[in-house]
Amino acid sequence: MLVAVRAVATAEQAAHQRAEAERPAHEHAASERPALERAASERPALERAAAERPALERAGASDGLVGVGRVAWLEPEGERAAPAAYYLVGLVIDRAARRTGIGEALTRARTAWTLERSAEAWYFANAGNRASLDLHARGGFVEITRDFAVPGVSFEGGAGVLCRATAESVRTAHGASPSAPAPAPTPAGPSNVSSRS
Repeated sequence: MLVAVRAVATAEQAAHQRAEAERPAHEHAASERPALERAASERPALERAAAERPALERAGASDGLVGVGRVAWLEPEGERAAPAAYYLVGLVIDRAARRTGIGEALTRARTAWTLERSAEAWYFANAGNRASLDLHARGGFVEITRDFAVPGVSFEGGAGVLCRATAESVRTAHGASPSAPAPAPTPAGPSNVSSRS
């Protein structure tokens, strides 16, 4: 399952974009070079993530692709293998769109999709990746172990953290009673979440 988010421009944003497009190129150059270079360096990661699933509509920077995330069924093998299960993987958010709620919306959508099909959703990250660990903890993921292995995955500069979410842990994380239904995924701000399964 792959989920993508595209920004939806408000009327004010669209007017600003039109005005910017009409500005002479030399006026853009000096003030926007660092931002453009950052965007150019991040674009390949978004495009690679999108390219992993041919059914996903391709979008250039001007088309507003700001984030993608996947769910994959993994069956690790070996002595310390993580369980065979659905894993939230491949969350990539454009730097300009970070800390806007898009990562949380993608995480909620992928978790909800997984929990419709399985009693558990799994996730792993480097122990040094606090932003990702905190994001998933807010979504109901609880650390299970740091003693596990997934073939082909290494955790440079830190240990791996294996986390699990259940319907109950998601409800608890979102402040609902364990018997209440989990909240529907809703992105913050103007965006459109679409999923392909």
